[in-house]
Amino acid sequence: MLHGRPMAIAYRIKGSSSNSISSQIKIGHLLQDHALGDDFGAEVESHPYKDKDHNGYFLHFFTNIEPNSVAQHLTLREYDELVFLNDEFVPSLTHDELIAKFKSLPVDSHTPLKLIIRRVKQGHDIKEKEFQWIRIQAILVPEYDKEPGTIVKECHTEHLKSAPNGTSTIYLKLQDSSKYMSIQNHRIGACFLQASESDITTHITMNWRIFVSSQNVPQTYFLASLSSDHMEYVSVNGQEVNLAEQPFEFMYSKEGGFRSFKVKDKYLGYDGDTITLKSQPYKFEAFPVTNLKFDRNATANSSFSSQSSGYASLDADD
Repeated sequence: MLHGRPMAIAYRIKGSSSNSISSQIKIGHLLQDHALGDDFGAEVESHPYKDKDHNGYFLHFFTNIEPNSVAQHLTLREYDELVFLNDEFVPSLTHDELIAKFKSLPVDSHTPLKLIIRRVKQGHDIKEKEFQWIRIQAILVPEYDKEPGTIVKECHTEHLKSAPNGTSTIYLKLQDSSKYMSIQNHRIGACFLQASESDITTHITMNWRIFVSSQNVPQTYFLASLSSDHMEYVSVNGQEVNLAEQPFEFMYSKEGGFRSFKVKDKYLGYDGDTITLKSQPYKFEAFPVTNLKFDRNATANSSFSSQSSGYASLDADD
């Protein structure tokens, strides 16, 4: 049975730190002229940790939820772990960055607030690995009649059957290059952006899902498959990067607008005009297709590996 703070032991894992920090959550208010913001009615308690690859992340938990508050009306409970805030993976955010994200939430009567949390199932001990994934969506409405405040409207909750997954279409800009990952003519390579969105060779479809380790610790890993719109998947066969008809999953990490894709002890990267594997982490800058402005001054000539098979040997990189 659960007693006291059920998720408090969740962060006590190898690589975790006891240097937690807790702050009251404030959210903005439409037309409000003071800088403090409205009370969310809860605190966020953050615990830093490092995974087995020494990547730094944070576990963020809601605590001290106040009655009749925004947090309570969102159906949040003590020690719910926040995993997504408006589609952003929050373990990649520091405590201060997350507090700033809450402060900038729109309170405008129409913009949806979306949360995905992990919660220990009622009546189970955390050691039994019984968790729920819950999606919460609501509208935050500014209150004027009394003291300035925030009202929760149209709150909907959904219990997910498994860890969340999703699909996004992005451009992946190559590190230290003006080129982008591209798939065309059954090859994977790099090219400059065209001046028209009718050329979709640089549109990379990323299907991602969350992987929870065998220890069921709260830190979650992203797994992602990359493909063209025609379902040609970026794949790794031994030491070669090529295309396949079936999804190939990379473990990937997010840091701001950057992504890195890992398979075993190698990283998806770029060498010359070829997408290849690297021994060291390689960052791709990610842009949503709808948000990227085309560089009309860039040449439209694509550059690809001269290898007809569409992959490169890693002999020089080992």
